[in-house]
Amino acid sequence: GSEGGSGMTVRNAMLMPGQVLFLHFTGYESIPAFNALCEVVSKKYVPNIRDPRSAVPYGMKFVKIDRHVQEAMRDFARSKVS
Repeated sequence: GSEGGSGMTVRNAMLMPGQVLFLHFTGYESIPAFNALCEVVSKKYVPNIRDPRSAVPYGMKFVKIDRHVQEAMRDFARSKVS
């Protein structure tokens, strides 16, 4: 994840790019748990899916997220680059 979005694998093969979802993210190190409004921006093609509950990798863009969480993500990313 980054301050602009997150990649994730979701057990729902029916999501499509353009959909907007309200998601909960668990905390990680200095980033607190948070909720965000996200837009599905990419979906990885997985061949031979017949079950709608199959796990599929998606790219999500944060549409609305608390500013303090976004700042914590930015600080976390900078600390990993330094």
